[in-house]
Amino acid sequence: MSGQCLSLIPVLYYDDLSPQARSCCMLIKVLDVDVELKYINLISGEHLGEAYSKINPSRTVPTLIDGPVTLYDGHTIMIYLCDKYVSKHGPPVMPKDYLGRLEIFNLLFFEACVLHRCHSHLLTDILLHKYPNFAVDYHKGKIIDCYSALNSFLANRTFLAGHCITIADFSAVTTLSALDLLLPINITYWPNLKVWFERLKMLPWYKLNADGIVKQREVLEIVGKFPFPSPLQQSTVVKRKFPFPCDVDYKQIFDKLPEKKFGEHEKMEKHVHFKNCQKAIECSLSQVATECERNSSSLLSQEQCGDKNITDV
Repeated sequence: MSGQCLSLIPVLYYDDLSPQARSCCMLIKVLDVDVELKYINLISGEHLGEAYSKINPSRTVPTLIDGPVTLYDGHTIMIYLCDKYVSKHGPPVMPKDYLGRLEIFNLLFFEACVLHRCHSHLLTDILLHKYPNFAVDYHKGKIIDCYSALNSFLANRTFLAGHCITIADFSAVTTLSALDLLLPINITYWPNLKVWFERLKMLPWYKLNADGIVKQREVLEIVGKFPFPSPLQQSTVVKRKFPFPCDVDYKQIFDKLPEKKFGEHEKMEKHVHFKNCQKAIECSLSQVATECERNSSSLLSQEQCGDKNITDV
């Protein structure tokens, strides 16, 4: 489908509340591509309006328009940009060989079908029902499943697809950081994942993700009444004034989503697939945060990270 855009350079419609929009912005920075950014306010419901629906009938962000090409999915956008442009800051972030690309596709589909679904279902419940009026334990179990799978993927690897950073890392870290807000990654249970996460946060492009995480936290605090275990660290991020009107009818904004009756999740299977993480279910958010902070001082030692210069990717 061709979008309604007369720009001579690619145009990305985005809101940094969207993890995949943040992933695309990070990749654009890495590739050093000249892209026009057009902000779409998800909280105000701008993506549901007639104007944006003509550009993207699925009414999602991000959307990329590049001449006759219109792409509606963040993963597809990243693949397209990598195939069209060459990274100017190191090795290619998308392999050219067949088997290498299959590995990336595996990880991108995991993010889309498992990690992102876990994130979107949880945020929808928080915004619609307010904390704790939804199946908290069910969602905690799903997050733990995701953390455990990623921890296994990272066994003996510096990054998700091997020892070089790829778009699989950009795709996963934005969604993962949003979940980490709600259930902080505990190094005791997921050491590989925790070290990888800290490694990604040291990269210069990560700030594009961090800004969106601050905004998401504000939305969850004000709209979803979510009790975060610790205040924002003012030394690393500056909490901005809440940028959206608080009198918006959020239930109306999300009325296009399938209705979920409270208690429906309790009827679903709550089995956690990874036995070594059973104890994590019983940990409160504050306990997990405390343990993470206790171990944070030793996270980035060379022995744990395995990199002498983390920015030389």
